[in-house]
Amino acid sequence: MSRLTASRTSVQVEVGPPGRSQVVTVKVSGTTEGPVGFGTATAELAEAEAAARVLGWPVRAVCEAAVAQYRAQAGSPRPGES
Repeated sequence: MSRLTASRTSVQVEVGPPGRSQVVTVKVSGTTEGPVGFGTATAELAEAEAAARVLGWPVRAVCEAAVAQYRAQAGSPRPGES
C-alpha cells in the first residue's frame, strides 16, 4: 500500500476589526488550485483561542474568519462556490 503525502504550509492572517486585529496562523495542506475541497485550510487552534479571548469572539468565529481571510488572500473559492 502506498501513501500520498500532501504538501503543507502555514500562512499568517489578521482577523478582527482594524486597530484590534489579531494574527492567526492558518495551516494549509494540498493546493487551492483545482476543484473546491482539493486543499484544506485550518486555523491554528491555540492562536485562535488567544485571539478569541482578546476580541471577545467565540473561538469558532475566529477560526472561520481566519480561513475566510486566507481564502480571500489566496483568491480561491469558498466551499460551495464554483
